[in-house]
Amino acid sequence: MNRGVTEIMTVNEVAAMLGISPRTVWEQSSCGAMPKPIKIGRKITRWHRQTLEKWLEEKVEIAERERKKLEEIGKI
Repeated sequence: MNRGVTEIMTVNEVAAMLGISPRTVWEQSSCGAMPKPIKIGRKITRWHRQTLEKWLEEKVEIAERERKKLEEIGKI
């Protein structure tokens, strides 16, 4: 794919990237627990790769901050 164009992913690609099932991707998207997809056609739904990567980075940062807090108070 042309690198100048935003890369988009299918539900199966998103599921593989996250290590979850496609059904879980749909459930998490619909309840707002992960980025929502975009509709690019009547039956075509995709996710922006960059949006997902940024969301994951934020999740990792949050988890790391929580781990450090727990370390500081001696919980781990």
